[in-house]
Formats: sequence, C-alpha cells, structure tokens
Amino acid sequence: MTKGRPADAGLLSLVIDGAPVPVTIVRSSRRTRTVSFSVGGGGIVVRSPEGTPVAFIRNALELRSEWIGRQLAAQQRRPAIEDGGELPYLGGSLRLSVRPVATRRRCTVRRAGDVLEVTLPESLEGTAIADVLSGTVAAWYRKEGARLLPGVADRLIRATGLQPAGVLVCTQRSRWGSCAADGTIRLSWRLMMLPE
Repeated sequence: MTKGRPADAGLLSLVIDGAPVPVTIVRSSRRTRTVSFSVGGGGIVVRSPEGTPVAFIRNALELRSEWIGRQLAAQQRRPAIEDGGELPYLGGSLRLSVRPVATRRRCTVRRAGDVLEVTLPESLEGTAIADVLSGTVAAWYRKEGARLLPGVADRLIRATGLQPAGVLVCTQRSRWGSCAADGTIRLSWRLMMLPE
C-alpha cells in the first residue's frame, strides 16, 4: 500500500450525539507504532500502521468518543471569519469589520477598541475573499502573538529561574506550545484566542 494513502475509507463511522461521523483510516508503512486521531470538518482521520486490525481502531474510537465529541463541538463554535463576526481575543472578543476598497492592492488590519477593521482589495471575488480574509486575520493574530507572548514567557522564566534558548511564536496546529531539545520554546499564536 502506498505510504500515507487513505484506505478502508467508509468502513467505519462513529455515532456522536446521535449523528454518524465518517471515519477515514490512513495506513502508513513507516515504522510508527502509534494510532493517532484528528477531527476535522470531513469527519475523523485515523492514522495507523499497516496491519492494525480494524477492530482495534474501532475500539480505540469508542474509547475516545467523548474527546472526539468535544473536538467536534469546539469546531462548530469556531468564529466566523466574515464581516460582523466575533473573534476571540484574550478572553474577550473583537468584532470583525470588513471593507472592500477600490484603491487598495493589499489588505490592511487595524484594531480600534473592540473592533478589528480589515480592508480588502475590491477586486477580490468569490472564494478568494474568504481565503484572503482568513489569512489576513491569522497574520494579525500571529503579529499580536509575537508582540505579547514572549512577555508572558518572560514572566514564567523569572518565576521558575529556567532559561530557554529562545521563545518563538509559530503556527502549531496540534499543540499550544512545545520545548525542543535545544531549549527553544515554541508557542502557538492561537493562544491569543484564549483568556489571558
């Protein structure tokens, strides 16, 4: 079987809150020994080594059904990246104000109190609007994270007496932060969406 290719798709589904959730199994020929789960809009993706019995995967899904239900619920609560949408910010929220401007070639972002004002080129159409808007908002969160999160880390450094090699703000999708073997701390910009 080709490495990292979906297999057994449609063989499984998990019922969460009375609704079936599709499960896709991706088999890997790498020397991994773990089975991992990710939850997205298209359902659940299970990554497992080749030869892992489907019964084992089904049992593992059942054992983690409560966690999967929480992940699905959290995804439904994600903020709408659209004009008038609410964006979480340090325990509060910002209202997104989107304005197309004919003279703009690039997007601009400015925070005015509890409003995040974004201007977009008027020439954008269709799905490009949503893609550019989402990317622009994510870039603003990253910039805010780079400005504020190292200060949070500095307070923890002083309190613990530990000295990291550096503090970086990154786009980590599956963790809030990590510390590498070389002592570099990496924090996800998505922390800016949580209470301070």
